Amino acid sequence: MNFRKLNSLIFAVVTLSLFVVNVHSALPSETSDGKPFPSLAPMIKQVHPAVVNISTFSTYQVNNNPLLNDPFFRHFFRAPEVQPREQHKRKQSAGSGVVVQASNGIVITNHHVVKGAEEVQVSLADGRTFKATV
Repeated sequence: MNFRKLNSLIFAVVTLSLFVVNVHSALPSETSDGKPFPSLAPMIKQVHPAVVNISTFSTYQVNNNPLLNDPFFRHFFRAPEVQPREQHKRKQSAGSGVVVQASNGIVITNHHVVKGAEEVQVSLADGRTFKATV
């Protein structure tokens, strides 16, 4: 097969693939007995207000590149003299939690969500936001 025929064949395959309709399989709507599958929607609707978004904020220290502290490196690359200084950057992360006692404002979440956090905010499904303590 020569190069021109191969190019024509590849062009034809690519062109035809553009017209192929993707077919997605769907779950059946009923069981083999003819009964509808149970739905989690009523349960989710009931517990949704108890699920909260947890935003955490913290600061961490960023040091200069250690290579900039090496006199040989600075001389070799003609880098200017740098004064070591500490930089602090703000970090934000998020997670989820569940209200377990609304009257006292008790929310549970995983430890890694709030570990090292200096500030914690809890956002409810209705849009209200509260500052929290760990």
